[in-house]
Amino acid sequence: GGQGLNPSHCGFYLSCLHTVTPCFPDGMLKVAHEEGVQGLWSGTVPSLFLVLNPAIQFMTYEAIKRRLHEVYGLQEFGGLVYFLIGAVAKAVATVITYPLQLVQAKLRHGHDYKDLPPRPNMLQLLSYILNKHGLAGLYKGMEAKIIQTILTAALMFTAYEKIATFVFKLLRSHQTKTKY
Repeated sequence: GGQGLNPSHCGFYLSCLHTVTPCFPDGMLKVAHEEGVQGLWSGTVPSLFLVLNPAIQFMTYEAIKRRLHEVYGLQEFGGLVYFLIGAVAKAVATVITYPLQLVQAKLRHGHDYKDLPPRPNMLQLLSYILNKHGLAGLYKGMEAKIIQTILTAALMFTAYEKIATFVFKLLRSHQTKTKY
């Protein structure tokens, strides 16, 4: 049978955890020593560009929603409409930014391209992949990522719209009660 967690073992486990897990400065020193100071900044430029993903996602979502409001003249849509708009918006953002996500991963975790230096910059890596593998090479592996991210974003936008609608109705009803 299971013994459960013996409290006398906790100190041992915690001491092991402390010796195995380095603190942040130790980790930085290790990276700087093994990869040079440049290694501390590996993947930073693509990460900065990846702030475009949520910006594109929200801009696309709002543009589609605004257009649907203009075309159909409705103030609110059903949950399925918000779900679909959110899915399309995330798909657009992911397709636009996926090559940067791919490059970021290769800069962080390394690559196996023999014709490139071990630590190429973002443009070298993008250019190499495009030249060797074509446009399809920039999107390798996207299908595994896109399903999960689209569903997550679609659910997030649906929940956001439903919660916002509820809160605004609640605030409006509270305002009319306090006016009189």
